[in-house]
Amino acid sequence: MSDSYYFKSKSPAVVGIVTDYDRRLTEMRSQAVRFGLRFGGSAVTMVDLSRHFVGGIKISGLSDPSPHWTRPCDHGYRKLRSKAVIPKGTPKEQSAAIRAEHQRLIELWRDHYPPRVDRLDVWDQLGVNNGSVMMCGGVMFELNGTAYFHLGFPMNQTEDERKRAAKQPSYGWIEGAEELTATEYLAAREAKNQSMSEVPNE
Repeated sequence: MSDSYYFKSKSPAVVGIVTDYDRRLTEMRSQAVRFGLRFGGSAVTMVDLSRHFVGGIKISGLSDPSPHWTRPCDHGYRKLRSKAVIPKGTPKEQSAAIRAEHQRLIELWRDHYPPRVDRLDVWDQLGVNNGSVMMCGGVMFELNGTAYFHLGFPMNQTEDERKRAAKQPSYGWIEGAEELTATEYLAAREAKNQSMSEVPNE
């Protein structure tokens, strides 16, 4: 984010929304660990403009090209192919075995893929303009009964109310929001990171 604005809120409704978001993210990441292990590797969680999701798996010892997996990206992660790629000249019996194994992998992926966590729905619940988040960025987390926010755009309650009354676009407003200094926000962020590192993977 080129510009940074920091806020916190102790509104029960706001804290409840962010706490639920944190809970779903934590659960998705926990499931991602187990998901990767099912394939003998480690899964990576990614985030795009609208959601968090499992983006690939790092598997050691695979030779390329693999009939089941794409080539690794720059970070070593692969995706399961939608269809097995069988080299020309492969005997029929071996081809059938490759197809059967691929079907097993497809079903394993389908049945255990961790649920995606939507970000924009959460910002919408909080009263923040989704377009602003997509264009300028936004981070949220809960710590000790307080919701913290790092935004790439400013918020002002009076300005938001004026623009809404005039039916004009607004950045939005989070109930109970108070502006923070960067130092206060970063201290909370560090405490949150520390609390997460103390939770063992299931």
